Amino acid sequence: MTSQMQPYQTPTYGGGQQVAETDQSGNTAVTLIAWGVAIVTLGYMLPWAIAANRHKSNQGAIAVLNLLLGWTFIGWVAALVMACGAHKRNFAPQVNVVLAQQFHQPQQVATTIAPPPPAGWYPSPTGNGQAYWDGKQWAPEQPV
Repeated sequence: MTSQMQPYQTPTYGGGQQVAETDQSGNTAVTLIAWGVAIVTLGYMLPWAIAANRHKSNQGAIAVLNLLLGWTFIGWVAALVMACGAHKRNFAPQVNVVLAQQFHQPQQVATTIAPPPPAGWYPSPTGNGQAYWDGKQWAPEQPV
């Protein structure tokens, strides 16, 4: 009978979006090195090996604690408790963003706009009234 470890299934909320993550991914090389060091040190670095095997996110802290304070029985037990503790789960809150377009009614501005001059009539080049341009020359000016 073989048992295969199932990955942690993150809970889903609302529309089925996964919002949690765990620290259950790791490097196999680090795990092998940790177990080799634990065997060579006759179990002194066992908490680090367990943390590496469980792919704990704080396995570096466990290794440092084990290395520096493991010679005290309390430091070794503290590292072992950290290594065997529950996996940390970081829950990211689901954020709903609602975008609303606002419509503004333009205010009516009372303005009187003079109708444009008929085709061919332009403001006079001299600044007095309007003049007709026939495409070649200006006609005599007409006062407005």
